[in-house]
Amino acid sequence: MSLTTSPLTIDHAGEWASLRRRINEVSGLLWKPTEQEMVEALAPSSTFDPARQTWGRWSGGSLVAFATVAVRDHPRHDGINAADIDSGVHPDLRGRGISSALLELAEPVAIELATARLPAVPLVLTAVASSTDQPSIDLLVDHDYSAVRYFFEMSHDLSGEASEDSRTREFTPADSEATRLAHNDAFRTHWGSGPASAEKWNQFMTSAGFRPDLSRIVERDGEVLAYGMVSSTVPGEAYLELVGTRAAAQGNGLGRAVLNSVVAAVRAAGGFTTLGLDVDADNPSGAGKFYGSAGFVNAARTITYEKPAR
Repeated sequence: MSLTTSPLTIDHAGEWASLRRRINEVSGLLWKPTEQEMVEALAPSSTFDPARQTWGRWSGGSLVAFATVAVRDHPRHDGINAADIDSGVHPDLRGRGISSALLELAEPVAIELATARLPAVPLVLTAVASSTDQPSIDLLVDHDYSAVRYFFEMSHDLSGEASEDSRTREFTPADSEATRLAHNDAFRTHWGSGPASAEKWNQFMTSAGFRPDLSRIVERDGEVLAYGMVSSTVPGEAYLELVGTRAAAQGNGLGRAVLNSVVAAVRAAGGFTTLGLDVDADNPSGAGKFYGSAGFVNAARTITYEKPAR
């Protein structure tokens, strides 16, 4: 098979979305990427140059595989720098060395760029695979990656009773910075997390799928104590992208208040059949049980892999 390789551009967004949907379908993952999401994913930023950090492989004019590299502007909260490698190949073309070749293209670029940004910080390379995607798991293990963390994709069918909690209110654009600060505080001890920069946060706030009308916060005297940020990119499906409570405000039921209000808001909006979210299966706070008690069920599992950069 003759393949050509070149960076991804926004002109490829539709084809990239289709390829990713096909890969996710076979892997049992819930995310159904849209063309607009891929356009946004290819937007240049201070940490992302698509000409250097993306690769597409084409066969006969069709996109059959891809890889991307994401680097950070701050270390994770554990003091480690992490460069994320995302890649995939059309399920019909697995076993031909295409994924391996792309990973070997991406790794040195990830190391170079991540080290240049944070030269004195230990670096790991990370990648994620569905727990049912054995070819991707084998690829990562063969390249010396080790499984380090498990996550669940959870889904709520919007059945049952839920009402908005009077302590919450609808998110407004004026709440953006206070919510970013709350998020950074809430996730400062969460595995793999790092502070969200103003630039990265603004990318989410201005994304086409963000639904401020369905997002809820608890705010006191200008400080956001708890939050739930919702997006919707596929008709009928909503997604709880970010949810958390400031450390000092935990233990007062504010996380439950936000969650109940989001479920109620999504149901009341009409037209939605599911609300999804991701949760760290190893989170010592018992987040998985917390969401399960609110009506969410496990729908898929992913595994995060790491290896030290050499």
